[in-house]
Amino acid sequence: AEEARAKMFISHGRTDQILNFENAEDYIVPQMKRLGFDVRFEPFEDRHVLREEEINKALDRFLGSDHEPASPD
Repeated sequence: AEEARAKMFISHGRTDQILNFENAEDYIVPQMKRLGFDVRFEPFEDRHVLREEEINKALDRFLGSDHEPASPD
């Protein structure tokens, strides 16, 4: 029987001034995949931020597309 793989969602800004984008893209994501995680990597054009679009993509990944979308308060 095939083992269930833990899902991961990683989003990263291409111009992140805190955490190097290439480190995530070239090292962290491939390493997590080698360890057996089911990784979805979503790069985006921005800095070190948490954007509504990526929050909703993560919610879709873990909850399915019928969840209530995140919105700023």
